[in-house]
Amino acid sequence: MQPPRPDKPAEKTGSGQQEKVLITGDDILIEYVDRLMNQLKEMDDEALLQEGWRRSIEKFITHYVWHSQDRKKVEGPMTSIIERLEGRLNEMQERRRRLIKYLYKKEGKLYEFEEGFHQSISKKSTIIKKFSSI
Repeated sequence: MQPPRPDKPAEKTGSGQQEKVLITGDDILIEYVDRLMNQLKEMDDEALLQEGWRRSIEKFITHYVWHSQDRKKVEGPMTSIIERLEGRLNEMQERRRRLIKYLYKKEGKLYEFEEGFHQSISKKSTIIKKFSSI
């Protein structure tokens, strides 16, 4: 039996066991940034952010690992933290999509990519949404 892959949904095997869904660090980070953006939207005023939190978010947004430029540099200084985080979230999601597409192509199953990708993301999302700090 092959090890679980991040792009393969859980499926029943011949013995009735369920194949596992692999949750990666990127999946957790995507969920975290999404939750952070939702909380910031609920706050409705970035000025309410504690300075330490603002600095940490700023470090994340401006970290050298990103390929795309910070939206603040492109769109101007009035770009909100939420908009800037959204740019990073989109980059992470697109990076995950390209990686999974590459794996399908490598296996000669590119024709299965769209359906497999959406199923995989849906299953991962269902699992990750249940994660809690409590």
